[in-house]
Amino acid sequence: MKRFRFFTFDSMGRLDRGLERDCQTDADALSFAKQQTGAASVEVWLEQRMIAKLHPRRVG
Repeated sequence: MKRFRFFTFDSMGRLDRGLERDCQTDADALSFAKQQTGAASVEVWLEQRMIAKLHPRRVG
C-alpha cells in the first residue's frame, strides 16, 4: 500500500481540505479522487510527485 494525499480546492482556487488514504496503485488513487471532485478541483499526490489534478465536473 502507498499513502496518497488528496487536496481539494474551492472555486476560487483556495485549499479547502486535505486528506490521506492508502491505495494500491495510482489508478486506485485516481478512482478515489474522481469521487471527491464534485464542484471542486482535486490534486492527487504521492510523496513529492503530483499524480494528477482533476477539475470539477460540469453539470448541464
